[in-house]
Amino acid sequence: MRVGADEHASGKPLHGKAKGPGPPPLESFRARRSTALGGRQAHQRFEPGPGIVPDDDDSVRGLHDGVPAGKCRLNVHLPGATIGGMAGVPLVAAAGGRPFPDPPIGVFDAAVYRGYDPGPGRVVGAPKAVPDAPSSILVVGLTAVGDVLHFLPVATALRRAFPKAVIGWVVQDKARAMVAGRPDLDSVFTFERHRWQEGLFRPHTLVPIVREILAFRRTLRSGKWDLLFDPQGTFKSAVVNVLSGAAVRVGFARRWCRELNDLTTNVHVDLPAYRMHRVRKSLELLRAVGIPVGGAEARYEPPPEALADADRALAEAGVAGKRFMVIHPGTSPFGARKRWPVSRWGELAARARESLGLQPLFVLGPVERGWKEGLLAAAAGSGAVAVEPRSLPLLAGMIARAACLVGSDSAPLHLASNMRVPVVGLYGPTDPVLFAPYYPPAVVVVKGLPCPSCGQPHCNHGVPRMEAIEVDDVVEGLRLLAKLTG
Repeated sequence: MRVGADEHASGKPLHGKAKGPGPPPLESFRARRSTALGGRQAHQRFEPGPGIVPDDDDSVRGLHDGVPAGKCRLNVHLPGATIGGMAGVPLVAAAGGRPFPDPPIGVFDAAVYRGYDPGPGRVVGAPKAVPDAPSSILVVGLTAVGDVLHFLPVATALRRAFPKAVIGWVVQDKARAMVAGRPDLDSVFTFERHRWQEGLFRPHTLVPIVREILAFRRTLRSGKWDLLFDPQGTFKSAVVNVLSGAAVRVGFARRWCRELNDLTTNVHVDLPAYRMHRVRKSLELLRAVGIPVGGAEARYEPPPEALADADRALAEAGVAGKRFMVIHPGTSPFGARKRWPVSRWGELAARARESLGLQPLFVLGPVERGWKEGLLAAAAGSGAVAVEPRSLPLLAGMIARAACLVGSDSAPLHLASNMRVPVVGLYGPTDPVLFAPYYPPAVVVVKGLPCPSCGQPHCNHGVPRMEAIEVDDVVEGLRLLAKLTG
């Protein structure tokens, strides 16, 4: 049922007795937030309504903006905005931006996140002059794999704007396959950060590694880059910025990057809000300096040899020719907090086979290798099988043959989305406004439970959000995905 502008999902007036034009008392505000976060929501299009700015509630400072408490510029309470049938909860937006009403709990079409545009970025300070017609452009998008996939539309937009320019990309070896051979790039440079970093601290490899780094610097500088874009915004990309020798280096203003990255760029882009999808954020670097980005997208195409290898691997696994669902149950060690319990992945496989007719195929990496027996035991009776692709292109080839993929916020999820394979993503500690699958069709299952420490619905403070996602939630997501794909 649609909730009216002045009503809560419970049917009660949203504000109660507000004191003059200001917000209601703090305790009723907290009670409303608790109620609003407790119900299950149905997917609905975002329809913003009028809002007010609480001026006496310090407890919500930084609640949804992803910035430290006390650092946000505007706290907005939206009494009328509804999404998924839920009255607006406390929101945060930077001045000049447009607040996003969260769907903290529920199953949603991810298009609600893709369509959110908080406004354009702008160049601040006293920047270097950006050339109107650069002859050579370098993009620094190093890692992780999911981030590099989010950065790829930058190359699309640059090639469209400067068809005759030489465009290069610097990437770490782990994600090189995502950019190698792309038609919108002329050259790819591999930044072997981990091997070089380790070698610098070993006496017997120090000199050879230094020589390699100097050789990399010479090769990189041979491009004589007129313009550089750094969507990564970290210390490691800052190192590349310095090594590149690029005359004009476009990056984010200090509050939107990390580890003093802004000290290595000379054109700084300020953003209207922190909570912006990472694809859109990377494109803001271009839009802020006058480069058109409208409609810029990217798509990874597995090479023919990877597709042939995938077909052989699927035949050996016994799923070739079947309508199968790829399940990626893991994450990187760094993203361990995003993992869903192994037993539930197995139960999901059994439910998907029984109710949707999908053959389950678990894809495992080195981190998940030890889970194989537990996964297959939990999926007993479903005919589930598990494979361990030895490379990203082989994994992509398998995903390309699948009916859909289910996983948490990880590289395989974003790879499938980038390839336009239907996906269902599970989100708890990570914010889907920033990291939802970008390309349709995609569904997200969100459990943004408020943190007792910081009050945010997505954080790293150990709130058991992934455990709060039930198998029924994910099955519901698969059913919604089936409707979206016809």
